[in-house]
Amino acid sequence: MMQLPALAAFTIVLAIAPSKADLVLLQLNAAVEKETSSSTKEQIKPVPVLERGKVGPYLHSDITLESCTFVKALGAKSGNFQVYMLGDSTVFHQAKGACMAATKHFQVPDGPWSKPGFGKLMMLPEPPVELTKRSGFADATHFKCEIPLPKNGKLTIVYWGIGRPPHDFDDLKYMAKLYGPKPDVFYFGAGLHYMHMEPSMHWHEAAFEAYKNLEKDVPKFLSSSMVKASPTVVYFKTHAICDERYQAAFMNILHDLKNLPQQGTAEKCVASVSKALHTNVTSQECLDSYMVRENAMKLNNRIMAALNKCQGKQVKYVDGFGITDVDKCAHSDYGDGRHYTQLVPRELAELLKHVGSTGSADTEYIKKAGC
Repeated sequence: MMQLPALAAFTIVLAIAPSKADLVLLQLNAAVEKETSSSTKEQIKPVPVLERGKVGPYLHSDITLESCTFVKALGAKSGNFQVYMLGDSTVFHQAKGACMAATKHFQVPDGPWSKPGFGKLMMLPEPPVELTKRSGFADATHFKCEIPLPKNGKLTIVYWGIGRPPHDFDDLKYMAKLYGPKPDVFYFGAGLHYMHMEPSMHWHEAAFEAYKNLEKDVPKFLSSSMVKASPTVVYFKTHAICDERYQAAFMNILHDLKNLPQQGTAEKCVASVSKALHTNVTSQECLDSYMVRENAMKLNNRIMAALNKCQGKQVKYVDGFGITDVDKCAHSDYGDGRHYTQLVPRELAELLKHVGSTGSADTEYIKKAGC
């Protein structure tokens, strides 16, 4: 086997904030939008809660079912690795999946990340008071786990909850105090928490401001001390959204987007946002920010364009959109359409391509892991 040179120490920190909408999916599945017109109600029948797909409710599905994909990628690494990761629930699942794979394959002690349901996240260390006042559910919660690598190496995963890293990068000072100011790889995702499903899931002020100021936020984010200090910065493109998995209120909104984009959706959105936030919003801004596949792609393109314009820091990426879009909804649940837990090991394997160098796979390490 080829002998690899010693690598510098690395750590993986994941930051994510699960969406509030995730907490009310059951209600959404049982409710039909009150403001839907009578003509629309005649065209759309209320959808019952369908039997979940074979993967089950996404937070309860076996996120390690395909974990050998991740383990085989780990087998080509050696040394100690440190990566900081920030993002929404799609990145949280990557942190969770990596830590659960460590328990499954390497007998690493279990932790709160493996418990079903977002409520268990509140068992994690409490965030600073000023963040709880500002943030959405589970923002600034965090955890850490360690995964053995070949030749006595170690991969450290640290999760930090944050929905819009380029907009809320002040959180980094808290991360620096707890985990150190200089990661080797800085991994962040941004997407779901910029969008809305008005009038069912409101476009609240923080999301609206982040969406409007995205091109201004990205350069500031890349110029922050922790990001600048990171030798490698990786952006996780937000997932493709499987519109056809939407039910009830979300399904009705989707119908209006396709058939009544101005009268059925844009006008309601403009009225709702203007009233709630006392600010001006255009019909096009409303339409382009609904949480649907087309808009996830548009948002990824905006972020990539903003990143590419910044001088002095080359940002790499993991194509979360491409990985999930080719799946054709096979691994996303009814009533969800945004999370694909069984594809998490593939996303982690893609991330590892940007962590250190890749050598020959240690077949003994992989075999002992049960893969």
